[in-house]
Amino acid sequence: MHYSKFSFSDLGFVWTESMRGKSLPRALLNLSLKKYPFDRLTGKVIDLGAKSDGSSYFRFLEKDPSAEMFFCDYFTEGPNLMKIDLEKPFPASLSDFDNVLCFNTIEHIFNTDNLISESARIMKKGGKFIGCVPFLYPYHADPDDYHRYTHSALERIFEKHGLKMKRIVSVGVGPFILGFQTTPAPKLLRAIFQSGLFLMDLICNSYYKKYAGNFCLLYLFEAVKS
Repeated sequence: MHYSKFSFSDLGFVWTESMRGKSLPRALLNLSLKKYPFDRLTGKVIDLGAKSDGSSYFRFLEKDPSAEMFFCDYFTEGPNLMKIDLEKPFPASLSDFDNVLCFNTIEHIFNTDNLISESARIMKKGGKFIGCVPFLYPYHADPDDYHRYTHSALERIFEKHGLKMKRIVSVGVGPFILGFQTTPAPKLLRAIFQSGLFLMDLICNSYYKKYAGNFCLLYLFEAVKS
C-alpha cells in the first residue's frame, strides 16, 4: 500500500471539482485517479456501481474506443444496463469480462463475499477489478450502509476469492478534511471552504511528513484474477 501524495499545485484541481459540486472525498478520488492512473480499459468492461458512464470518475479512466461497456442496476433497464442483484449470484450468462469496476458500492452490499466471488467468476484470467471503498467516512445509506474495511481486510477478502491485490492507494490529507467532508452550500462557497480545508491540511503535512497516512478517507485499489 502507498499513500496519496498531494501538493499545493493540486489546490486548483480541488477548487475546480468543488465548483462542479463535488464533495471533498469525490474530488480527492478523482485527483488520485489522475495522479495514479490505471491501465486503459479494454475489452468487456462492467461497472457494478453505476447505471452509465456519467459518474465523474470516468473522466479520469482512460477507455479504449473499442471497449464494450456494461452497467448494472436492479430496478432499471436500458441499453447495456443489466439487472443484477449484487447480494445474490449473478446471472449465469455473465462471463469473460476484462475489467470489473466497483466504485463506492461494496460498503452498501451486506453479502460482500458474494459480490467479490461472483465478480471473480465473470472475469477472464488476468482480468482486473478496479474500485474504491470509504474508510473514515460518515454513514450514508444507499439504501443502507454496512461496512468499512482496512487495507489489510481488503487484501484478504479479495485473495480469498482468487483476486490478488496489485495496489492499494490510501487517499487522505488530514483532520480538517476529515472533520468537514461534505459542505451543503452553493458551489462558490463550497469551493472556498473545501479548498481552504485542503490548504490547511497541506500546511500540516509540510511539518509532519506521515501526517496524511493517519487520516484515510478512502482506499482506491486494483486486484487481478490469477
